Amino acid sequence: MKALAFNSGHELKTCEVDSTLIHEWQSNEAQFLWIDVEGKEAVDTEFLKKQFNLNELALTDSIRERHPPKIESFSDNTFVLLRTVEMSVVDSLVNFSQVSLFIGDRFLITRHFGDNSLLKDLWQKYTSKQLIPDLSAIYIFYRLFRGIADQYVSNIITIEERLEIIEDALDKDEKDTYLPELISLNTTLRKIVRNLDYMVLVSSKLLKDSSISEKYSHEFIDVYEQIERAQSLAEMYQALCTDLMNAYISVTSHRVNKVVKILTIVTVLFVPLGFIAGLYGMNFEYMPELKHHYGYFYVLGFMIILEIALIILLKKLKWF
Repeated sequence: MKALAFNSGHELKTCEVDSTLIHEWQSNEAQFLWIDVEGKEAVDTEFLKKQFNLNELALTDSIRERHPPKIESFSDNTFVLLRTVEMSVVDSLVNFSQVSLFIGDRFLITRHFGDNSLLKDLWQKYTSKQLIPDLSAIYIFYRLFRGIADQYVSNIITIEERLEIIEDALDKDEKDTYLPELISLNTTLRKIVRNLDYMVLVSSKLLKDSSISEKYSHEFIDVYEQIERAQSLAEMYQALCTDLMNAYISVTSHRVNKVVKILTIVTVLFVPLGFIAGLYGMNFEYMPELKHHYGYFYVLGFMIILEIALIILLKKLKWF
């Protein structure tokens, strides 16, 4: 655990989290505390529960790695759970990570698993004084929520660019190179849409909570609109991805049908010849045609006429 302590004079200091720090914060009404917790150690959970009177069920939710986004208000704090998204440039795979926030009047507690680029960047901006310390957990929460919304939009646009490349190359790909990637992107978009459905609910509830959104109402409306935009984009590109997969399968089926058609034509032309050759190739002792002086030429002529007739028939049927 680590902490940033702000006071009304915009003074800021980085601290280790212990009972002394909490006592100092409790005795100084002008001080604001931001505690960042990485991991889900039971010792940290018990400490937070005892010092900040946090709800036990909310603390349990904060350490469940696959919990969907949610918001829940208590008497002296609000619990918000969000999910960030980061995409690998190499294989277009996305990684979702959970961020839990306990928002109080004079404190903010963030909890996450592993390194979180958004929280890390926001923390560094405060410690390097690129941002003027605001004695409000709501403002830090807004900055984080807005960063998450922008992160979703940015990753969705990256997927859009990849889909455009695949769409342009669709009719030229004869080895099904892009189909596995399309399936992967469709799965990714489905996960993004599912998370954004919850995020829209969270942001809409925020707008109804005057204790959170009153001072920064315009900012949270902007976040809500950005989340909605991300949701609509994700749904649109998931539909496009599905259409591309269907088109891909249709193009592949068309190629297969063309090959089957050629094989069928060859079969239609040569099966009668094989039948005739097999018929006169039987080793019966008495076959009158075999002793005919011109029998070979008659059969050969008949086979040629038959093939010409079959070709004319297939031509009329527009098989080729």
